[in-house]
Amino acid sequence: MSNPDIKSLKNEVIKINNAGGTAFPITYKYDNYSISVTSHGMTLRDYFAAKAMQGLLANSETNRTWGVNENAKYAYQQADAMLKAGDED
Repeated sequence: MSNPDIKSLKNEVIKINNAGGTAFPITYKYDNYSISVTSHGMTLRDYFAAKAMQGLLANSETNRTWGVNENAKYAYQQADAMLKAGDED
């Protein structure tokens, strides 16, 4: 693996960690081939934002008065608040 590839991987790990880690990590191990593959799934931040978005869209008042950009921004604000609250415990 070349140095730019390693730097890219490090940046991806930092991005995932800054988003609260992963929501559904899965590790596959192939012992006969000495290969380990990890699927990180979505970030915990994205998972929390999706749950917040689900609640927003279920609320008919919010659904009628806010546009899609406002809903998306609010969902991620909620996700960030949940991650921060989890760090404080």
